[in-house]
Amino acid sequence: MANRAVINSKKHPIISEFRKLSSLNGRMKASRFVVEGVTLVDRAVHDRLPVDKILYTPDLLANERGVALLNNSAAAKFAPFMLSAGLMGTITSTRPVPAVIASVWMNYQNAADLHLPAESTLLIADSVTNPDNLGMVLRTAEAAAVDSVVFIGEGANPFHKNCVRAARGAVGRSSLAFCESPEDYFPQLISAEFEILGATAKANTSLYDLELSTPLAIVVGNENEGIREEILQLCTNLVKIPMAPGQSSLNVAVAAGIILFEHARCQQFQAVN
Repeated sequence: MANRAVINSKKHPIISEFRKLSSLNGRMKASRFVVEGVTLVDRAVHDRLPVDKILYTPDLLANERGVALLNNSAAAKFAPFMLSAGLMGTITSTRPVPAVIASVWMNYQNAADLHLPAESTLLIADSVTNPDNLGMVLRTAEAAAVDSVVFIGEGANPFHKNCVRAARGAVGRSSLAFCESPEDYFPQLISAEFEILGATAKANTSLYDLELSTPLAIVVGNENEGIREEILQLCTNLVKIPMAPGQSSLNVAVAAGIILFEHARCQQFQAVN
């Protein structure tokens, strides 16, 4: 295994750099987010994400998986830096201290600038405030082959530490976009022949009464309030997920998964016929 640089001072500029990335504001200013732990860092390297730097502690060398990660990062021409677990603990609040972390350049754009194929599927998240929930939404969207996830409203940031962890690699691989003016963006989608389907318990139409086709934008809402009323008004159709008496709502990631995979099933059926 090739020699690697060692960081042994709290004053090292890379330590300062990662400390800034520990805050959401710092990440957004630097256009980089942080992934922690062997699984997510290894995925970032394997998926050829735009990794900037990798930091690791000697604990990473204690198993074959960690050694392989470092060898793979060297082959991919990333420059890992070794530091003590004590120093690692000064740049992340995660406990126990992870044996490896990496900074990755963001891919985050204005939804109006998305270049979407004719048969696209979008997931639009309206004001989803819990970053763990949002991460599970992103993981589900990637599993359902969504072309892009668009964020509207005052929800959690997709580059929040908890969201990145819960997304299990989807942050970085997935196309993510922000939209500050749904009032302008939704009519643009409609002009491009998108159906905009709002998922809400207020709907009269059951999910299973629809034949979902593309292009399609599926809107899911806040954990407590659902989709905002003004956003419901912009949708071309509203749909509810039928459920047994006793419950009237589902976790937002579960609801998104049910609709997205019903859409995928419809697409497969239409392709066969």
